[in-house]
Amino acid sequence: MTKVGAAIAICLLMGTTAIAQMNPLQSQTQQAVPQPSPQQLAMGYFAGPWKLTGTTRISPASPAAEYRATATGEWIPGNFFLEIRYVTHGPMGDIHMVRMMEYNPADSVYTYNEYNSLGEHVVAVGKIEGQKWVWNTTKKLNGVMTKGRYITTFVTQDAYSFKSEVQKPGGGWLTVTEGTATRMPAQNQ
Repeated sequence: MTKVGAAIAICLLMGTTAIAQMNPLQSQTQQAVPQPSPQQLAMGYFAGPWKLTGTTRISPASPAAEYRATATGEWIPGNFFLEIRYVTHGPMGDIHMVRMMEYNPADSVYTYNEYNSLGEHVVAVGKIEGQKWVWNTTKKLNGVMTKGRYITTFVTQDAYSFKSEVQKPGGGWLTVTEGTATRMPAQNQ
């Protein structure tokens, strides 16, 4: 190799090293893709189609009426967030809802935001406690901020029971909606 060729080779090697030091990501052959945690994957229980039946009340003082709903949970690509779409049939007619679930690793809690066709927005924070998933909610009902609780009890891989409660002004809880959910066969795409 000539002196000129050796000098060019050394310059190229030094330039490549300098570039790699400036941007270490380029020196790696492939950067690791983030993977969902076991806590995030636990939300997958609600993926797929579900049928819900039970009773509900328009208000805590009203009589219980039949309640039916369908829910379909789908992962957002990457499996970090689960979107669930509901259509309920009850005393107020058909109500459509969208719920976005996530796991917040910084606070070690699950959260969801829910929006419905009545213009309501529900914010919930939850934890898994044994066989139950307990959510504490806040929402505005008739202009008043209301605290609630939504409890899902795992029965089997394909069935759970649920109960929605609102907090009484003096304390304690009133059941508004309760029932069971069963997984339906997946629809062929």
